[in-house]
Order: sequence, then structure tokens, then C-alpha cells
Amino acid sequence: MSWLSENHRFLGALMRAVVARLSALAEGQVPPDPPWEGAWPAWPDDLPPPAIRDLAERLALTGFERDLLVLCVAMELEGATATLCGQIHGNPDLSFPTVRLALKALAGGSWRAVSEGSALRRWSLIHLDPGPVRTLARLSCDERVWQHLMGVSELDGRLVDLVEPGTPLNPLDKGRVEIADEVAGLLADPSELPLVVQLTGLAASAQVAVAASATARTGKGLIRLPIARLPLESKALSQITRLLGREVMLSPRVVLLDLHPDAPDPVREAAVRALVQTLPCSAIIATPKVLHIPGRPIAVLSVPGPTEADQRAVWKAAMERVPALAQGEDPIDAALHLSATFNLEPLDIDTVARQVALGVARNRPEGASQHCRVLARSRMGPLAERIGKGASWEDLVLPEGQRQLLAEIVQHARHRATIYGRWMLGSGGGDGLAVLFSGPSGTGKTLAARAIASHLDLDLWRIDLSQVVDKYIGETEKNLARVFDAAEGGGAVLLFDEADALFGKRSAVKDSHDRYANIQVGYLLQRMEQYRGVAVLTTNLKTNLDPAFIRRLRFIVDFPMPDAGARGEIWRRSLPDTLPQDGIQVDLLAQLNTTGAVIHAIATHAAVLAAEQGRRDGVPPAVTMDHMLQAARREFQKHGQPLTRTETLGWE
Repeated sequence: MSWLSENHRFLGALMRAVVARLSALAEGQVPPDPPWEGAWPAWPDDLPPPAIRDLAERLALTGFERDLLVLCVAMELEGATATLCGQIHGNPDLSFPTVRLALKALAGGSWRAVSEGSALRRWSLIHLDPGPVRTLARLSCDERVWQHLMGVSELDGRLVDLVEPGTPLNPLDKGRVEIADEVAGLLADPSELPLVVQLTGLAASAQVAVAASATARTGKGLIRLPIARLPLESKALSQITRLLGREVMLSPRVVLLDLHPDAPDPVREAAVRALVQTLPCSAIIATPKVLHIPGRPIAVLSVPGPTEADQRAVWKAAMERVPALAQGEDPIDAALHLSATFNLEPLDIDTVARQVALGVARNRPEGASQHCRVLARSRMGPLAERIGKGASWEDLVLPEGQRQLLAEIVQHARHRATIYGRWMLGSGGGDGLAVLFSGPSGTGKTLAARAIASHLDLDLWRIDLSQVVDKYIGETEKNLARVFDAAEGGGAVLLFDEADALFGKRSAVKDSHDRYANIQVGYLLQRMEQYRGVAVLTTNLKTNLDPAFIRRLRFIVDFPMPDAGARGEIWRRSLPDTLPQDGIQVDLLAQLNTTGAVIHAIATHAAVLAAEQGRRDGVPPAVTMDHMLQAARREFQKHGQPLTRTETLGWE
């Protein structure tokens, strides 16, 4: 004896009783009472209640409302119903249920049952078609309704494209298990006004996992609706809200509104409020920030990201399943390194493990670090630009002291896992590596950042200040929070060009703008201390930086203007053997008092001039000192600098 077969029997008995009343009425007889004692047919005590009885009890339907719903279902499932309706109406064109027929055929008839505010129509369990005579308009029910009453509980087709398919119960760490227990308790607490639980924080997948675990504890299903898919047009939004409400009424579910990856704009916030305020059930909102929902009780719970220790344990477990994750290292050391470098959710770590295992199976093994970087790239958004790493120490022409400092920066980043994770020298949080590169433009600051990222095998992201800095109060902090959080997840090296624009000296407070500017700087200082990755800041004017910020820097590397010897080396590297040359004298070129960036620009311009002359004269091109002189004049003119006779002495 299965629930499904018993449910079919139960619903069939109700439909036969309604059809019997229609048949008697069509023959001019008194409609009979149902052939069972009490309000319902018999049902086994050891089975969950049948679908229609469960729905009727939760909505407190009257006997007439129940029979009216059964009549609409019988119209779909019992072939004789349409013929009997036409006979009762005395018109074969009216071979369907109507309000007039229902009031005449069913016991306990009430006009209130078919009003717009009734439970049947409010939750679209039945529909009343428009028409000139409302009492003769067609009554019907959606396929979704009678399918549910038959025991088939699939989501309405109009919602399928809006919701996320399935929400897996991902493993939760101890802290998140406690949050899930608290959410389950809140959802189970009876209240006349349904509760809105807001799960805040940046760990979107963790919030979804907590919501799924909490609703599973209460025996309810979960409908996850990403807010970006929610229609904004009022009529469409109203229909979606009604359909969601009906799904909740048909079977116990909780609606999860997912506001990630970003907080919605004001229009979408208004749509969320309208939806939540109309839902007849508790709802969960996964959001980066608290959303104000007037008129509904709200509980706010913060879902923190996983600690390094949590991630380390997940990495170790993953390496037991996929040994290739360790990349030949000791699993403990590998887990230490990965958890210290990347800030990932357990679900992300599992994804990386699957990708590595798939690569091994296809004989294309790729390291875990590479997959971690790729996984995090999509989260950076438009606020940063990923730039090529392809640089090494050999590409830098710097004094030995500066080269040693750069090497020590790499050493600090490389051994962070051992120092903080194994030796427990610090707390392991907020032990980031913020460094400042100071010096004139073109002296190799960006090239040095590329070399650091290459040696650490990490992505390098240049922060686009034009996108980060916002004129509206608080928006710059939000933008920077997104950058830091996304970068921390991918273990990225951040490059802030012209950092004095962001980290300048705090000013005396003369008005509200000064106060908020100082708050902004204070927030940036705090995030720099908390960021556990490598942040490289460049400036042309170190004196413009806030002293409090300078104190938080681990290293300060000054990039000097290259001397004659350094300029000669840069020139030699800028003029490869593959470049056709005629009479080029590097010692004379080194007299130009300029930076490496300008040297590269001059060499490129001179090569263009030589190529054009060769095309014009029909001779093999070659770069000469004349081309260099012409290119140098153009480049110095561009920078507003004079080209002195001392710098070009001996060129002619």
C-alpha cells in the first residue's frame, strides 16, 4: 500500500461523490450525501495525509470550497463531468463548471468562496474566466493544481526558468551548522506574520548551503530565485509572486531570494520588497547587505567565510580523494600553501579537485593553483584589469639593494603558510603583505609587480581607479571591498597605480566632505591591514601618502632614476640582435637622462622611422643614430622636456 495509490483512491472518491451530485441534479433528483461518515473518506493512519486534505486543512477551506475545487479537478479527469454540466445548464455550449452550477449542485454554497479574496482565487487554485455574465463564466483549475492533488509535485512551468534547479546540501563547518540550526528554529516558530531571515555576508554559496540545510531540518523544500531573473514589470512581477505563493501553499516550501553577486539597484530592491511582503510564508534572503523590509519581522544572521583552518581541512580531505592536488608535495604542506594563498568555499575546493582529477584522467594534468586562479577571475568584475605576468628579475635593471628587497617580498609571500599556519607565529588573519613602490614614472614599478606575480605564480590585477573612486558617499568603500574580497579569494597580487589618489593624507575636517573623505581613508587602511594577499602600491610622490598608511606597509622600495650605467644596460636590452642597426653607439645613447619606459619608447619610434625610410628609399632598413636623435626629440617634446646638447654630445 503506497501513499500515491491511496491518494489516487482518496481523490477519486471525492470526485465520484461530486459527479454523483451532478448526475442526480441533471435527472431532477435530490443530490445524495457522500457515501462515508464525516467530512472525508477513510484514510490509513500510518500514511501522511492525502494531498487535497492537507491543502484544505492548511488553507482552512470550507466543505463547499473543497467540493468546488474537486469539481474543477473532475472536469479535467472525469469524462462525464462536461456532459453533466451541459445538461444541468440546459445548454451544451455551457459544458463546464460555473458559479451558478456550483451553488446549485454542491452543499453549503457560498458566494464568498468565489470572491477575489477567497483562498481559492487568491492563490489561483481556481480561475473564473471573464464574461458578460459572471455567474455563467467558466470555472477551472491549472494543470499544476490538479497534478499536485494527484500526487505529482513538480514546480510550475512558468517558474522553472526563473529558479535555480536544485540546491545541494553541501557540508557545513561547525559555525555554519549552528547558524543553520538557528535559521531552522526561526522558520519553525509559529507566527501570524511570516518571518524574513536575512543571511548577510559575501560567501554566497555558504548562505545558500545554510538556507538549504535549515529548510531540510524543518522538512520543507526550498525555491531559490536569483534576483537578477526577477521581472520588474508590475504585471509580470505580480504573476510571479502569485505563482510562488501558490507553490508554497501546495506544498511546504521556503522561498530563497539570492541577491548575489551584487546588491540590487533600487528598482530591484523595490521588487524584492513587494514580493516578500506578499508571500504567505517565511522567506530567506541571501544578501551582501541588510535589506530593509517594512511591515515584516526580520532576523539578520551573518554567515562568515571559512577560516584558513577550515579550508586546510577541506583541502586535506580532497587530497585523499585526488592525490594529484598535492602536486608531488607533502599533503600537509600543500594544504597549508593552498589555504594560505586562496580563500575558497568548500564547494569551490571540491570543484577544483574535480577539475584536477578530470585533467589527470585526460592526461592533461593542471595544478590546483591554476584552477583556483581561473575560478576567482570572474569575481573581480570591471573594477580591475588582469595584466600579463611574463616578467622575471632579469628584466629589471635596478640597484642591488632594490633587487634584494623585491626578492624578500617574494620570500615573505611564499612562506606565509609555514610562518602563520605551521609555526603559528601570528594570528593568520590580517597578515597581508602591503608594499609601496615609489619613484618617477617609467622606472620599472609595474614591471617589478609583474615579476613578483610571476615568481609567486599568481594573477596580477591592476585596480582601475576611475571605476573604484565614486563621488557618492560610501560607494568607493563598497567598490574596494569587492576588489579586496574577490582578490583574496583568488590569491591575487593587487596593483594600485598612483596610490596617492586613494591613500592620500587625511585633511582637517572643515565640512561633511572632509569627514567622509577621512572615513574613506580610514576604511582603506583597515582593509589593507586585513588583506592577506600581496598588494603593490605605486606612487610618484611618496610624501603625499598618509603617514598612518606608511606605517602599515611591510616594504617600501624606491625606484631611482637610472644612472648612465643602468641606462646603457636598458638600451642594450631594448636593441635586440634581431634589430637591423647601423652605427648605433650605446654609450652615447646612455647620455640621455631618462627612464627605462622612455628608452623603450625611443627605440620603438626609431625602429618605425627606419622601417619607413627603407620602404621609401627601396633599401634594406637599419636603425641609425639619426633615427635615434629624431625619436628622442619627439619623445622628450611629448614629455615637455628639453633635449640638451650635453645629452646628444658626439651624436653627429
